[in-house]
Amino acid sequence: MAHANAIFLSFVSGAALVLAVAPGCNNNTTQPPETAINWSVSPGTNSPTICGAGGGVTWQIGNPESNPLDVVSNGTSFTGIPVTVECSVTPNSTGFSVIAQISYGNEGSLTVNGQFDSHSGAASTWPAETGISGTFSSGSANAFIETMSETDCSVTFTKNDQMGVADGRIWGVIDCPQAKATDGTTCDGNAEFLVENCSQ
Repeated sequence: MAHANAIFLSFVSGAALVLAVAPGCNNNTTQPPETAINWSVSPGTNSPTICGAGGGVTWQIGNPESNPLDVVSNGTSFTGIPVTVECSVTPNSTGFSVIAQISYGNEGSLTVNGQFDSHSGAASTWPAETGISGTFSSGSANAFIETMSETDCSVTFTKNDQMGVADGRIWGVIDCPQAKATDGTTCDGNAEFLVENCSQ
């Protein structure tokens, strides 16, 4: 589903809000949660033989890089594969508490969990958020079937100024270069992800 222009909430210092019209942003919590994601697990600096057939696994829901954005709603499907989106982006005294899980049938899933600070100015100038937990699960549709997690992932917002965090919404790039499986296998998990219409 392609996005029309919508209201984007950009946080400035304290609790003040700036409202602006920007394409691809929707904070209407009466709508089902939506997502767009490019997901990958690759060797990174790790062994290329243990991080997916052919050196990596990728999948995509919608398109977080198209204009207008191509987003997919919870409970619908993309290329015939069911999509589930569960998320909360809740403001608190220092920023936002984020919990987001995106599942793509048997292809896999992404979970992002952590505290994000408030920042002013263009999102592309924001510093990376660190200490974020990320879990990359590759499903049975892929030759590589594993769940890999890291508690010190980084999330950046430098690709464009529409990225960032606001009530009920986050759009960024998570990188977990030392994501580990239970057997000690280590790979690089990376995803550009957008979730919106989340609980607040």
